[in-house]
Amino acid sequence: MDSALNHYFKNIPEPDFIILGCTHFPLIGEAIQKYFKNSKLVHSGEAIVEYLESTHDITPSSDETKLRLFASSSPDRLKTTAENWLKGCKCTKL
Repeated sequence: MDSALNHYFKNIPEPDFIILGCTHFPLIGEAIQKYFKNSKLVHSGEAIVEYLESTHDITPSSDETKLRLFASSSPDRLKTTAENWLKGCKCTKL
């Protein structure tokens, strides 16, 4: 991961903020933070939740997190990847 970050970002100045705008970026957020030590990471998913909670009086219904993943191709690959990245995740195929 370090070599990929260095390859893509070695010639740019360190930004003040980095918005993790894609759904998969939080998975590498720790590596990005390590590379850009002084930048503040903004997780777009968390920002959206905060916005919706503050503007629409939305509160979580429980402490249990439910995650549903859908694949348009290679569902077995998605299952394997999810189980590797999301420790403790049990995936079933529909």
